[in-house]
Amino acid sequence: LASGAGVPPGGEVLVLGCGQARLAWTIASGLPGARVTGLEASEAQLSAANFFLQCAEEERLAFHPFLDEPRSNLHAAARTAALAAPDIAPAALPRVSLELRRGDFLQL
Repeated sequence: LASGAGVPPGGEVLVLGCGQARLAWTIASGLPGARVTGLEASEAQLSAANFFLQCAEEERLAFHPFLDEPRSNLHAAARTAALAAPDIAPAALPRVSLELRRGDFLQL
């Protein structure tokens, strides 16, 4: 994805609504020399992103994202299913040029 984007070395990429920064990190790792900025309005998402980006182990955190969502998960077993994150260990891989910022793209 990132290697075919046509971003020159030293170029800049803005990832709007970066959430937990998984896509932003993937783009930054595929574009050495480019400056990637992830923009996210949610402080909670940015906190999770910063935690994940500092992980040196895969699947370090177990969480239950469906506990309060009975509409899509009718059975208790589905609502209590645990997921693990991150799926990669960014801190154990080469550093990338990635900055995370809180904000709304309409304010840019």
